Amino acid sequence: MAGHVKTLGWIGVLRALLGSALGVWLILRAATVDSHPAAESWDALGFRVAGGFLLLLALVWLVQGIGAIRLRPWARRGGLFASVLDLCNLLGFPLFTALGLYGVVVYRSHDTRHFFASRDLSRSPAVPGG
Repeated sequence: MAGHVKTLGWIGVLRALLGSALGVWLILRAATVDSHPAAESWDALGFRVAGGFLLLLALVWLVQGIGAIRLRPWARRGGLFASVLDLCNLLGFPLFTALGLYGVVVYRSHDTRHFFASRDLSRSPAVPGG
C-alpha cells in the first residue's frame, strides 16, 4: 500500500503545480480583462478570487502530496479529506471522481491505516538512551 500512497502523493504534487499555474494565469488575466469591451465591472474580481482559490488549493495539494511521498502519519487524514473533496467536485467529473475514489480506497484500506499507525512516532513509546 505504501506504493499507492506515494503514487497519490506524486499526483497531488502534479495537481499542485498545474493548479498554481492556472491560478497565476487567472490572476494575471484579471489585469487584462478590464480592457475587453464586453467585460463587466466584476469580471476582474472573479478572476482574482478564482485564481486565489486555486493557489490556496494548490498549496493544500502540495503539502499533502509531499507528506504522502514522505509517508508522514498526518498525510493519511489529509489525503482522505482531499479525496472526499475530489468526489464532490463536479467540475472535473470523470477524472477527479476517479482520483477521489482511488484515494478513498487507498487511504481507508486496513493495510494503509495499519501502516501509518506503525509509523506514528507520537504514539510509540520513547526509546531509552535514544
